[in-house]
Amino acid sequence: MYQKNTDNNFKMLFINKHIFSLSFIVTVLLYTNAGFSVTVEQKIGQLLVLGTPESQMNHRLMSHLSSIKPGGIILFKRNIKSHKQVIELNKALHKLNDLNSEHPLFVMTDQEGGSVTRIHIENHSIPSAAELGQMNNYKLTASMGYFTGILLETLGFNMNLAPVVDLSGSYKNFIGSRSFGSDPNLVFNHAMAFSKAMKKYNVLSTLKLFPGHGNTEVDSHLETPEKSESLKELLSSDLFPFHLASKSKFPYVIMSSHIRLSNVDKSRMPATFSKKIINDLLIEKLKFNGLVITDDLLMQGTSIESVGRKAELALRAGNHLIMFAWSPKKQHEAFRYLVNLAHEDPQFLNIIEHRYNKVVAFKSSFLKSNEFWKRPTGAQIKKIGFIKSRLNHLLKKIKKYQSQKQALNF
Repeated sequence: MYQKNTDNNFKMLFINKHIFSLSFIVTVLLYTNAGFSVTVEQKIGQLLVLGTPESQMNHRLMSHLSSIKPGGIILFKRNIKSHKQVIELNKALHKLNDLNSEHPLFVMTDQEGGSVTRIHIENHSIPSAAELGQMNNYKLTASMGYFTGILLETLGFNMNLAPVVDLSGSYKNFIGSRSFGSDPNLVFNHAMAFSKAMKKYNVLSTLKLFPGHGNTEVDSHLETPEKSESLKELLSSDLFPFHLASKSKFPYVIMSSHIRLSNVDKSRMPATFSKKIINDLLIEKLKFNGLVITDDLLMQGTSIESVGRKAELALRAGNHLIMFAWSPKKQHEAFRYLVNLAHEDPQFLNIIEHRYNKVVAFKSSFLKSNEFWKRPTGAQIKKIGFIKSRLNHLLKKIKKYQSQKQALNF
């Protein structure tokens, strides 16, 4: 009897082994021939990050997303009404993506802390980057990263558009309290402490806003800011945190901004659309090997009218992901523009291929397909209770540390 069972086990092992081998070969062949099986439309979709006016999945949103099949979704305050609601929305987004694409979906928001906090826990005030920088305690900054990571992961997010690594020595400028401070080393170290802690919960970080808004007063949501410093000056100041981050082995994304560097690119093209700033400076000179995502291309600071032309220039400049945060009509217009251009222009099609390959390789390496939509909502809501208690403890710890530091300074 024992021998018979053993023989059967070996037979099953032999069969399973060959089934696995065949499956592996098929998978390799599919990936090897990905260029022949994936349409231009699907490749362009992977390069788009879309916002939506909706706060729940409905026929209109489902139809729109299924027509474009975007690689990422960004949620704002307008999309987040409660913890339960955003869990249900994110479950629907992940589920729809699993039906439409073989690649996991970037689901992101801006959870910086301070004035840019999309997700709130009751009436608690989440410390800003400036407060963390002033305390200059990396363990406390890492603790905020852990809290942020577990909160976002519980709600269904896998990317945070934070931390800010702009330098900010004054609260009068555009960045203000969103920055850890004016010292490039301090800013980089706090950003890494925050990012590495979030990654423990499989939440990717985004360092922003390249090449740095440091001490500019103009809000790029409204008009285009400009800096006149030389490249040498910028490398020792605004660009320095990005340079240090590029040298690290840690995986993250960088967000490009709509600021002009008039002494770096004489055309005065906003950085988002400047090949000299994104490709030549960030990717070639600073040797950044991760993904570059644009800030919202519908912001007025982009200074270009056509949404299609904005999308084209951003991709030509070296960005891998391009964001349209609001209008479904504009999103579809940009998508169709890119598809038509890719069919007409072989050189642009090569750019699309390169950006697509980079995005899906990054997702394959750093995004875990956790089938979030299969998780029971009730279990996720219960987890929020644990997160609340953790935040209470952390805020008490921060308050105590601030009091001790003030006493020492006094």
